[in-house]
Amino acid sequence: MGVPAAKPGLCLLLMAALMSCKSLVLENRKGCPAQLYIDLEEDAKLESKASVRIAVRDSRTSEVMAADTPRLEDLDPDRYSLEIHKTEKIVVTGVTGIQRSKEEVSSRTLTIPSGQEGDPLYLFTSEVPAMEDELIVPARLRKDHSRMTFRFSLEDGAFPYHVSVIGNTSGLDLITGRPLEGPFRHEMEELSPGLFSCIVPRQRDLMLALELTPEEGFTADEDFSGILLLWEYLERLDGFSWALEDLPDINLDIDFFHLNITVAINDWNIAQTINLTI
Repeated sequence: MGVPAAKPGLCLLLMAALMSCKSLVLENRKGCPAQLYIDLEEDAKLESKASVRIAVRDSRTSEVMAADTPRLEDLDPDRYSLEIHKTEKIVVTGVTGIQRSKEEVSSRTLTIPSGQEGDPLYLFTSEVPAMEDELIVPARLRKDHSRMTFRFSLEDGAFPYHVSVIGNTSGLDLITGRPLEGPFRHEMEELSPGLFSCIVPRQRDLMLALELTPEEGFTADEDFSGILLLWEYLERLDGFSWALEDLPDINLDIDFFHLNITVAINDWNIAQTINLTI
């Protein structure tokens, strides 16, 4: 006597039940614990005594799942681990080089007070699937600041001006790694006659500028005080953008006697001289 054939309706019910169970098993993995490892040892930009501000958020909901600030010298080996709950994808952000005071760094933001220059920040951001029991994320830091050096030339060699860098980026979102909108202003110290330098954070827009204010008692046949829009000159430098993964340091030689400005990026071995618009 043969085995009776399964009824088509019963087969469909069994298949539906199996699919439902599979879906339930996969769904139930969400929220279960997973171990996240952030590999810090391969990046030479990290100094041995540096601390790294680390944040993990859910890629879909933006929920902050974890945040911590470990010091590299306390890690053995240089791999930081923490427990998170499983989800489809996570975004891991790490920031190092913070020199702000505690009052200027909240749980989410770093703020540059008016009058101060930026911090020498490096950061990494990685989006990865997060449904496995163990996740390994390599830290690949990008340079998130530019040291800008300005050298001014006048006919008689003197430079009777106060020089400030001004812009519209005033800090960093430590969770997303994105620049924060807000007024940035730093009056630079004169390092030697006509020589100034400043750490500028990654910019959100094109409005970075120099402001020249004459010193008290200043008298001259020509007055160069006012606003000098830097982007008019930076955008002509082939390959430069504030969206670059690693921001280069930039030298600007501003010659008021010959009315030109030379913009140079030493690491790229390129320079360009442009007529100065006053």
